[in-house]
Amino acid sequence: QKKKKVLYILHFHHEALPHAYARILNEILPSSWMKSFMDLVVITPLEVSLLVAKGVDAEEIGLQGSSSLVNPFSPCDDSSKKGSNGIMSLPIARAKFPGYGGYLLVNDDAMVKFWELPSDLWFGDRPWGTFTPLQYSQKTWEERTIKRMYPYGNYGWSWYNYDSGSVGHRTGSVRSNFDAALGAMKDLCRNETSITNDMDDISVVEFCGGQSENVLKPYIDGGGKADVLYVPGNKLGATMSRAITLFGEHDVFMEIAYPMIMNVVVPRERVLEMPICDNSIQSWRDKYDSNIVQFKPYFKKTREEGRGLQCPVIHPIKFGMEVSTTYWKDVISNSTASCPWCTWKDTDNNAGFWTLAN
Repeated sequence: QKKKKVLYILHFHHEALPHAYARILNEILPSSWMKSFMDLVVITPLEVSLLVAKGVDAEEIGLQGSSSLVNPFSPCDDSSKKGSNGIMSLPIARAKFPGYGGYLLVNDDAMVKFWELPSDLWFGDRPWGTFTPLQYSQKTWEERTIKRMYPYGNYGWSWYNYDSGSVGHRTGSVRSNFDAALGAMKDLCRNETSITNDMDDISVVEFCGGQSENVLKPYIDGGGKADVLYVPGNKLGATMSRAITLFGEHDVFMEIAYPMIMNVVVPRERVLEMPICDNSIQSWRDKYDSNIVQFKPYFKKTREEGRGLQCPVIHPIKFGMEVSTTYWKDVISNSTASCPWCTWKDTDNNAGFWTLAN
C-alpha cells in the first residue's frame, strides 16, 4: 500500500511561532486531507516538536523534540530570510522515508486543492513543478554589479544577483546564484554522480555537449516558482533527487534550481505543467474580503494536461495572518460538492487527527 501513497513534505521556511504550526497542522491541512492517500512529514529550520502543534505549552517542552526533521542547509547569513534551499527537504525526506509512490514538497505559504487533481495523472510517475517548463534560454557570465533598484544587477532576474544561499541580501560577499548555478551544472555534466547516465541523449547533448565555462544553460529568465513540486518515487524521481542534492550542495536558490533540474533531467515527453495561481499578499489587508482576495494564474498554460484546471495550487497564503485562515475556510465550504471529504475542522474538535509514526 505504501508504494501507492504520496508523502506530503511540509517545509517551514522560518522558525514559525507555535500557533502557526498549530493552525496549519490542526485546522488547515485536516480540513482537506486525503488520509487514505497521503502521509505527512514536517521539515523545519530547527528541531521543533509537533507536540507544540498539539497544544502542549512551548515553554513546557522548551521547543525540543524529535517529531520533525531538520533541513541542515541554512543561509550563509543568519540575518537573511530562510527558505533559499527549501527543495533540499525533498531528498532529505526521501532518504528518511523511502518506498513511497511519490513525494510532494509544499512550502508553508502554499496550498494544494487535491480534489481538483486526478491522482492517477498528477501523483503518478511524471514530475511537475509550479512553473512553465521548456521555456528557457542561455546566458553568458558577466562580472556582477550591485545596484539599488530592480533588477539589482546585470542579470535580468533579480534572484541571479543575490548571494548564493540568501534570498534577502545582495552584498557580493559570496558568489551569486548565477555563479552557483553555473557551478552546479558543471558538476552535473562531469557526471561524478551518474546523473547524465539517466538523462535522455537529447538533453545530454543540449546541456552538456560542448559546454562553455561561462555560459549558463538552461537560463530561466523572468522567474521560476518552486513553492510546490512533485517528484515520483520511481527511477526518474531518484535521479531528480540526486540532482536536487547536487544543486543544494552548491547553495542554488530553489526557484532557480528546480526549474533547471526539471528542464535538464526530465525527458520532454514526461513533463507535466502544473498551473499556479498567485495573489499579492499586500492586497489582503486585515479583514477578509472575497472580492479582494482573488488568486489568478501566474503563468500562461502551454500544455494540454493543465488546460482544464483553474487554481489547484495557490501561493502566497500566509497562515500567520487570520485573513488567510478565513479564506481557506471559505474555500473548503465552497468545495464540498467536488470534495466530499472536505470539512472544516476547528482545532478544539480535532484532537488526535494525526498519529505520530514511531
